[in-house]
Amino acid sequence: MTQANIPIKHNEWRTTALPVTLRWHQRYWLWAALPMLLVFAFEALQISLLETSQAPNVSAMAQILLMLVFFLAWIVVPRVIWQQFHPLPPTNGWLPLLLKLGLIGIGLSALHLLLLAGLLRLMYSAPGWGISQLLQSWLEVWLGYAGLWLLLYCLTCLCIGMLQWRQQSVKPMARIAVRHAGNTYYLQPEDIIWIEADGNYARIYHQHQVYMLRQSLSALQRSLPGTRFMRTHRQALVNLNQVRSLMPAAGTQTYRLALNGDLHAPVSRRYLALLKQRLGQGAPTTH
Repeated sequence: MTQANIPIKHNEWRTTALPVTLRWHQRYWLWAALPMLLVFAFEALQISLLETSQAPNVSAMAQILLMLVFFLAWIVVPRVIWQQFHPLPPTNGWLPLLLKLGLIGIGLSALHLLLLAGLLRLMYSAPGWGISQLLQSWLEVWLGYAGLWLLLYCLTCLCIGMLQWRQQSVKPMARIAVRHAGNTYYLQPEDIIWIEADGNYARIYHQHQVYMLRQSLSALQRSLPGTRFMRTHRQALVNLNQVRSLMPAAGTQTYRLALNGDLHAPVSRRYLALLKQRLGQGAPTTH
C-alpha cells in the first residue's frame, strides 16, 4: 500500500483566511511569572516583618519557599492559554474557543487553589489532617479566591489575545531587496516560490532566478505575509500559493512539497499536520 500524492486545489483556499501559527518566545516565561513574582515579593515581605503572618508549623524561610512554589505554578497558565489561541483565527469560530477557555480556567483554578489549600494545611494545621480536611480547606479557599483568580485569568486571556493579534497584524515587507551580479533586485513576495536556509544566508527560489540573501530564515518569516508563507521545515519557508502537491518522500516516512517551477521543499513531521490544515487537506488517501 502506498500513499498517493495530494493535489492542491488553489481556488479552494487562496481566497480564505488562513490560520496563523505564532511562536512562544522564551522571554514570555518572564512576563508570565512577573505579576505573580510581584505579589510574592509583597507576601514574602509580610512574612519576614510581621509575626502574625508567620505559619506555626514551618520556619519563615520555609514558608516563603512554599509560597514561592504556589506563585510560580501560575506560569503554566499563560502557556496553556497561548496554546488555545492556535490557530488564529480559530478554525471553529470564537464561541467554541471562549467556552473552551472558560472550562480550562475553572479547571486550572481548581488545581492551583488545591495546591494552595494543601500548603496552608501543611503550614497551619495540626498533624493528623487527611483528605476530608484538605477538601474542606480547598472549598473554603476556592470560594474565597476563585473570583480573584478567574479575574486574573480573564485579564491574561485578554492580554495574550491582544498580543497574538498584534503579532499577526505586523505589516509584512512589500518587497525584498537582494544583490545579484552587481545589481539590486526588488522581489515581490508573491513571486517567491520558497526559501531555503543555507548557513548564515537564505537561498531564495524566485520564479526566474535563485538569489542569496544574508538574513536568517526566522527574520524573513516574520517579515513575509503569514497568510501566504509557512515554515515547513527548520530549513524551509514555503509560499503556499506555489504548492502543487504534497507527497511522501521516497524511502522515508517524511513528506515533501512539489512546487511550481519543478521545485521541491522538505516537510518535517513537526509541521505536517498544520501544513495539511493550511492547505485544506485531510489525511492522505491510500490505495
